Amino acid sequence: MSEEGEKSAFNEGALQMQRIDELQRRLNLLNIDPIGFNIHTGQHNFHTIFRTINSLYSEASSKLSNDEIQEGDKIRKIISGLIKYKPIFYFTVCDTMGEQRKIQEINNDNWILLQEMLFAYEITVRHYLEEHDLTSPRQEEEGGWD
Repeated sequence: MSEEGEKSAFNEGALQMQRIDELQRRLNLLNIDPIGFNIHTGQHNFHTIFRTINSLYSEASSKLSNDEIQEGDKIRKIISGLIKYKPIFYFTVCDTMGEQRKIQEINNDNWILLQEMLFAYEITVRHYLEEHDLTSPRQEEEGGWD
């Protein structure tokens, strides 16, 4: 324990920056193949992308204005509804030489809509992080990288 008035060795700000950096790295990797299936989670990557953006949003939430929270919540709820009510995949039954097989296909309209909304949500949350100084400093600020 530290004495009253002394600084603690524990720095929540540094840990938060580390969490944000890790989430952004994960998001960048997931965006390489957003429709790919992740055997570790048992879901497609767009589900994990959505949860990762939600985690970034949560990290910023304590610093956001009411308007920013309303905007972020609105986009988050739209995406949640799209995932639930506008499925990306559907199955068709194909008869090949007397054998029926289920084939998974993509609903392109639903996929394009979800992609656009995920991108808008990601850009919005990254903007919040930047606006509230929750990202790495820019080179032109504070005398550059030296």
